[in-house]
Amino acid sequence: PVLLLVFIAGFFIPNFLKVWLTAFIGVFSFFMDGRSFGVICLVLARMLWIRLGNRDGLRISGKVLFNMILSAAILVSTVVTVLEQTNQEYSARREASSLSRFAAIKIALIAIGDSPFIGYGSWGEGTKKYADMLYEQTVREQREVRQSNIRRGKSFLAHSQMLQSWMEGGILAAQLFAFYGFQLLIGLKRIVTLKKLDYVYQVYGYFALIGFWNLFMSPYSGSHRLNIAVAMAILCAVKIEPVLKNIRPQ
Repeated sequence: PVLLLVFIAGFFIPNFLKVWLTAFIGVFSFFMDGRSFGVICLVLARMLWIRLGNRDGLRISGKVLFNMILSAAILVSTVVTVLEQTNQEYSARREASSLSRFAAIKIALIAIGDSPFIGYGSWGEGTKKYADMLYEQTVREQREVRQSNIRRGKSFLAHSQMLQSWMEGGILAAQLFAFYGFQLLIGLKRIVTLKKLDYVYQVYGYFALIGFWNLFMSPYSGSHRLNIAVAMAILCAVKIEPVLKNIRPQ
């Protein structure tokens, strides 16, 4: 909701204020234990900063390269600093989250290796074996970081859209999501270099970034599906925008 307000404010405030507002939301998210959202907001702020002097498109020059390197250094140092400042308060939950996430990815790779071509069908049918593996692998580590709400699931879903699609639909489904990821990279390149810095730039950048993150680090469920739909619409809009510019009214 807060980021949505910033998008709406884009109609009324100058671009340099958008940079600082987006960066502030990113830092604030770390203090609310929203690491991934915080990083995405900081990356988005970096994209905006690079484009401040290049509203109609990014032409690579010495100044642009310097700004890219400088903004990358500021981004990394900011993330490291804020993580250190907030780690004491959220260390147990963050450790538990990271343990579960990477254990799920590891077991998803094992499941894919057992059935790489056909998959297991939708919604984790026939995957109780892997749910048990996840439970056995994480229960001890979770308790060591004071997390006791661990339950043995009846099915296993990978915490990754790419891996989950491969598990459920086999190699053909994985190709579809791989193509989606490739298009996200192309779309991000176009947003950074070609997209005009206008009031929808933040919206385009945010959904392209969150789409790429979710592809590897979030499940295919809930609101994440809506993010995919919006990201696809944005990819189409970014691709067709140069064509529309060349159309002259008759």
